[in-house]
Amino acid sequence: MRKIPKGQKTKTKFPCEICGAYEYLQEHHILGRKIPNYNHPSNVCPCCSNCHNKIHIGEIIIEGWTMTSSGWRLFWHKKEEESFTGNNAVPHIIGNNSPATQESHLQT
Repeated sequence: MRKIPKGQKTKTKFPCEICGAYEYLQEHHILGRKIPNYNHPSNVCPCCSNCHNKIHIGEIIIEGWTMTSSGWRLFWHKKEEESFTGNNAVPHIIGNNSPATQESHLQT
């Protein structure tokens, strides 16, 4: 999991977790910002502005971070594809995103 410096929207050394671009990176908050500890690395996905827009309109579904044998990996899929983890979450601006539901996903 990578943290982008606040306000970073220019070229960085870390790529977009979706497409691999190095420019115009932003932070997508997977479960939104109305939860406790919303800037926890498990709730942040570095992504380019293009992918960030696709996440918010529902074309890309972020399932969350999972530890693999090669380290932390972000699981995501396009809306027409099957979920990898069974977490077919919908974008937080579209779906039900109550703080109580979100808090249970950030227990670490």
